[in-house]
Amino acid sequence: MRFRFAATFVLAFACTAPAFGAPPSIEDFAADADFDIEQIKLSPTGDYLALTVPLGDRTGLLTLRLSDMSRVGAIQAGRNTHIADLEWIGPERLVYSMGQKYGDLKAPIPTGELYGIDVDGGNHANLVGYRAGDSQPSAQSRIQRRKAERIFATLIEPVKDDPTDVFIASFPFGDGEARYTQVDRLDVRNGRRIKVASAPVTRASFTLDHAQRVRFARGEDVQNVSKLYYRPDDDSDWVLLNDQSVSKRLMIPLGFSADDAVAYLLVDETSGPRSVQAMDPATRAMREAARDSIADPYEVLYSPYDDAPIGVMVAPGLPRAIYFDPDSDAARLHRALQASFPGQTVRLRRATADGGTTLFTVAGDRNSGEIYSLDLKTKKAAFVTAASSRIDPETLGKVQPIDFEARDGTRIHGYLTLPPGSDGKNLPMVVMPHGGPFGIFDTWTYDTEAQLLATRGYAVLQPNFRGSGGYGAGFEYAGYKQWGRLMQDDVTDATRWAIAQGIADAGRICIHGSSYGGYAALMGAAREPALYRCASGNVGVYDLRTMLHVGDTASVQWGRNYLKDVMDLDRLAEDSPLVQAGKIRVPVLLSAGAEDERAPPTHTERMENALRAAGVPVDAKVYKGEGHTYFLRANVEDYYTRLVAFMDRHIGKDAAPAAATAAAPTGSTDG
Repeated sequence: MRFRFAATFVLAFACTAPAFGAPPSIEDFAADADFDIEQIKLSPTGDYLALTVPLGDRTGLLTLRLSDMSRVGAIQAGRNTHIADLEWIGPERLVYSMGQKYGDLKAPIPTGELYGIDVDGGNHANLVGYRAGDSQPSAQSRIQRRKAERIFATLIEPVKDDPTDVFIASFPFGDGEARYTQVDRLDVRNGRRIKVASAPVTRASFTLDHAQRVRFARGEDVQNVSKLYYRPDDDSDWVLLNDQSVSKRLMIPLGFSADDAVAYLLVDETSGPRSVQAMDPATRAMREAARDSIADPYEVLYSPYDDAPIGVMVAPGLPRAIYFDPDSDAARLHRALQASFPGQTVRLRRATADGGTTLFTVAGDRNSGEIYSLDLKTKKAAFVTAASSRIDPETLGKVQPIDFEARDGTRIHGYLTLPPGSDGKNLPMVVMPHGGPFGIFDTWTYDTEAQLLATRGYAVLQPNFRGSGGYGAGFEYAGYKQWGRLMQDDVTDATRWAIAQGIADAGRICIHGSSYGGYAALMGAAREPALYRCASGNVGVYDLRTMLHVGDTASVQWGRNYLKDVMDLDRLAEDSPLVQAGKIRVPVLLSAGAEDERAPPTHTERMENALRAAGVPVDAKVYKGEGHTYFLRANVEDYYTRLVAFMDRHIGKDAAPAAATAAAPTGSTDG
């Protein structure tokens, strides 16, 4: 039976937002969010919420009673550790994984440890990981101590109809880089594991069907070649479905339809954006299920009823949904909710075991996230909480998609954030290329740093230059071996386009970024000394020769092979801002974390020395106790204060004007 929906849902708000007027303070932007919108889970009975709370350099886990939002239990991780994932295992117990955060990545990278905990904080124990056998369980724990097993594990999903077990992926420490992962069934009461399946390829991840049979295994070898294997059931042998070295394309399983009759895969195309293909498991025949003409799918939409994929989100400009079956109950539910929150993006969560209640989140360019509960029978939605209570969305800048033609005719897309109340003309502007660079891309979403600068009167331009993800494999691979060249040209062309459109005051433009964005900022200042009035690099890499040998990426063979694939080994010196320091003619701001393993602070220290030797004004600071992301609030506030003051000095309204000219590509903005 199909549901019928009204045009809008009935909303019963639990609180009233306070009135705001002045722009948010630096302290507001530096403050942690109240909770992580990506990590909020409803218990199978609908009685409790589990959510993660950012606490500077660590994460807290909080459980609340949904009926009155009263606290039931709370714990916090140790220094520099964060909760990467969590799942309810039964109505009153959770399992969560630990991780670390890096740079532009919002989600923590797992460290391989799994913990179990009761809803009230009791029975808290390390179930799997390198410390599982070293520490005693808590005094309240009923978990028996086990012999230490040095394995790395990540969550897959809870075992259906069994409140004690969960499926995990694991591999032993000490295997070097020959990491053949296996699927285990883990008992969350005592940490005992039963092997379910082994991968035929290293560094594998697994996809289970709705009967919880292990059907796909996708992994990569040390040469970073992806291979996808398939099997029809647990008793069958693995069959190679795709070898990237042969097919020249990537295939990533997304999940199965509710009846397991269709498998959905994200697939590279010979040109243009990636598609979602629907595969018949019996014949392995494929048909196109979803594809946009410009942008890749960047997020899978799942049914709250059965967790089956129902569609994908794409962002050729503003985000939009493509449904595999637009008439399905789950698609109609999502579409109706989306219509009730125009200008926002809605994400549905898994419903309770009885199918009566679910959660959904709402977020947008000026909204870092809100959570609602939804009664699936009455279609009444109730506001639960907001990710941040400190910042009023009405005080923030609007984000609009832009696109333009680069010098070689390639269409480049990106986003422009305008100061609140601005007419969008003749503004001081900060060009902010993203980190990564490969596979990462900016989207129409809330961006703390862009909003910080926009509320101080600056337009913020974020181009998705070649090498970025989101626009097809060809667009991403076009950036390979183009550090400081084609990728940099796209950033330059974006800047010139903004000048030609009358958005940017040509004499008041600065370039700023983090990680690879820091590299691009310094390289932009070296290559285009007349275009920018200042440059700011945060946790940047400035010597590609050092990057090839020093840092966490270079510490493993597959990482070194990856760097050799994406960098031009014959031009490492020429493509390094450190070597080009003498060409920089504008003031520079440098910031770094003393414990950064991705971009070790030696990059910043040597860049500072080279700039000083060249007579370039430089303000540099290395933050103690910080890595590739800053977590300590005092350090975040100091960094933001330095960044805003630097922009104010050099391109703010009181800065001395300077001439800058450029022929510009053509393009458009879409409101």
